[in-house]
Amino acid sequence: MSLNIVFSKLTGTPGESGWSQVHEYIPQEEEKKNVRGRLVAVFATGKSEQGLEDVALGRECLSRLHEEYFGNLEKSAFNCLRDSVKKTTDEFQEILPDLEIAAAVFLDNAVYTAAASGGQVVIYRNGMLAKIIESKRREVVSASGYPKEGDSMVLGTRAFFSEIVGGTLKAALEKDLPLTSTELLAPMAHSSSLTGRIACVVVKFEKEKMASGIVDFLKKENTSDQNAPLRIGYRGLRADKIKGFLGKIFSSLPAKKIYVRVGREDVPKQGSKKSTFLIGIILIVLLLVSIIFGVNDRARKTYKAAYSTELTKANHEYEEAVTLIDVDATRARELFLDSRAIVSTLLTKGIKDPDLSALGEKIKNGEGVILGEFKEDADMFVDLTILTNGFSGEKIAYSEGEAYVFDGVGKKVISVVLASKRSKVFAGPSSLEDGRDIAPYVGKLYVLKGDGIYDVTDKSKKVIDKDWGDESLIFAYGANIYVLDWGNSEIFRFVSGENGFSSRARWLSPGVTGEFSDVGSWVIDGSIWLLKEGDRIIRYNAGNRIAFDPRGVPIEIKDAIAIYTNEELIGMYILMPNEKTVVVLDKDGEYKGRYISDRIGEAKGLVVSEKEKKIILLTGEKLYSIELKHL
Repeated sequence: MSLNIVFSKLTGTPGESGWSQVHEYIPQEEEKKNVRGRLVAVFATGKSEQGLEDVALGRECLSRLHEEYFGNLEKSAFNCLRDSVKKTTDEFQEILPDLEIAAAVFLDNAVYTAAASGGQVVIYRNGMLAKIIESKRREVVSASGYPKEGDSMVLGTRAFFSEIVGGTLKAALEKDLPLTSTELLAPMAHSSSLTGRIACVVVKFEKEKMASGIVDFLKKENTSDQNAPLRIGYRGLRADKIKGFLGKIFSSLPAKKIYVRVGREDVPKQGSKKSTFLIGIILIVLLLVSIIFGVNDRARKTYKAAYSTELTKANHEYEEAVTLIDVDATRARELFLDSRAIVSTLLTKGIKDPDLSALGEKIKNGEGVILGEFKEDADMFVDLTILTNGFSGEKIAYSEGEAYVFDGVGKKVISVVLASKRSKVFAGPSSLEDGRDIAPYVGKLYVLKGDGIYDVTDKSKKVIDKDWGDESLIFAYGANIYVLDWGNSEIFRFVSGENGFSSRARWLSPGVTGEFSDVGSWVIDGSIWLLKEGDRIIRYNAGNRIAFDPRGVPIEIKDAIAIYTNEELIGMYILMPNEKTVVVLDKDGEYKGRYISDRIGEAKGLVVSEKEKKIILLTGEKLYSIELKHL
C-alpha cells in the first residue's frame, strides 16, 4: 500500500543558545528520485566565539550532507545516508560546537534513518511513543523500517526532546495534521532557554493524499465519535464533566421534603419551586456558555483557516531560502522575497499570530544574509564647510586612499584622507578658473579647462592642449590621461612620458564605434565602464566592447547618476538616489547586495574603499559614510 507523507517543521530562534535548521529535498531528476528518495534532515549547533560565522558554517554543513548523499548513486540509500551523516559530522565536529544531525530518507514505502551526536528519531504508533534511534556524542547510529498508515515519526535534536517531555509530545502527536502538532509545540520551543538548538520534523504517514487528509480533519472536527464523550465548545466541555458539575450543585441544594397531613393531599415545601427555578437558570447559563465557546471555536478555526495555508507556504519558502543560499543564491533570494511578500500581506491585513510575528522577525534579520539588503544610517564623515565657507561639492573622485571633492561654482577642491579624515583645501580659484572636471592620480590633480588639461598640484600648468569637443570628461589611470569626448562619441588616451604627455591616440579599436552622448558617469580600472541613460552599464576592454549583464538584482536599475570601482575593488557600486539605494555587483555582473539609506537620496556622487570598508557619499556640503557589510 502506497503511503502519502505529510510533514511540518519546527525550529527555535537562533541566538546565544545556538542555531538549528531543517533541510528537506526531493530530486527533480527521475534517476535520483528513484534511487535516493526524499531527504529530511535536522541540524543544530551550539554557540561559539565565531558568532554569525556559525550560521554560515551550519549552512555549509547542510550543503555538504546534501552533496554527499545525492552525489553518490552507487551505494544503497541506507548505507549512503549513514555514511553521509558520519562524514559530515566528522568534518565539521571540530569547528561547530555540539553539532548534531538527525536525518531520514523516504523511499519505496521504507524509511531509513541516521543520527549523530545527540540527534534522535521516535515513532508514535497506536497511542505509544517509542525511540527508533538515539545517538550519543561523536556516535552515528542508523535504522530502517516500514511505516504503517496512521504512524507519526519525529526527527529532533537533543534540546527538543529534553524540553518537550513525552506526555506533551504524545498529546501533540494525537492531532490529525503535523502542522497542528508543531503549532502546539511552538510556544514551548520558543520560550525555552535552549530555543536556538531546538528543531524537529513531524511526519505523518497517510493512505490518502494531503488534500483528502485535510478534508478528513475538518470532518472529524465537526463530527463526534459515537463512542466518545460529547464535546461542547473549543475547550472540550464534555457531558460527563457537566454531569459532575451539576451533581455538585444539586448536592448543595436542600433536599426535597414531603409533609403528610391526615385527610389531605401531599403538599411540597414551597422552597422547592425556588430550587427548580435555580436549576433552570444554571442549565440556561451552561447552555449559553457552551454556545459562546462553540461560536468562538468556530470563529477561531475560520480565522486561522483564512491564512494558515499562506503562512505555511511563507515558512517553507523562508526555510528553503536559508538552506539554498550557499547552493543557489539566486533561487534563495527569489524564495526569500516571496516569503517576505506573503508576510507583509498578512500583516497588512491585520493578522495577529505569534508564528507570523516570529517569521517576520526572522525575515527582518535575514535580509542582510540572504538578500544582501542593508538598511543603514549614514554617519557624518566630514563637514566640508568647516574648511571653507560656502563650499558645495558637485563631483567626488578618488586616488590612493584620498577623496577629492570639486566645487565647480566656488572653484575649489578639498582632499580628504579616508583612513584618518585629514582634510585640506587642495586647490583654489586661482588654479581652477574655468575648471570643468577633475582627475586625481597618486597625489597629483589634473583639471579639465576650456583650452586643455592642467596640472594644479603645485601651481596651474597646462600639460595637454585641447584636441577634442567641448562636452568632455577626463579620468587619470596608470599615469595616463583619458578623455571621453561626448559630442564625437570617442575616447582618447594621452600617454605619460619623460617629456610630458603624448598627442592624442584613439583608444577604441579600429572599426569599433560607440554612442557616448548620453553617458553620465565613467570609471577606469583597466576596463572602461560607462553609465548610459541611468540604467545601462557598458564595459570596454582593450578598445573592444565586452558583454556585461547584471544578474540577480532584486530591483530595477534605473535613474542611476554615478558608478564607481577601481583596480583594488572587487565590486561595482551603482548610485541610485531616487531609490535611496547603492547596488553592488561583482565585475561579472552578479548581484552582491544593496545599501538603503535616506542619505543616499541626497547624494551627488560616491567613492568606495573596501580596505576601509566604507562607502563615501557626497551630498554637497558634507561627506557621509556607510559601513560595508556584504564583504
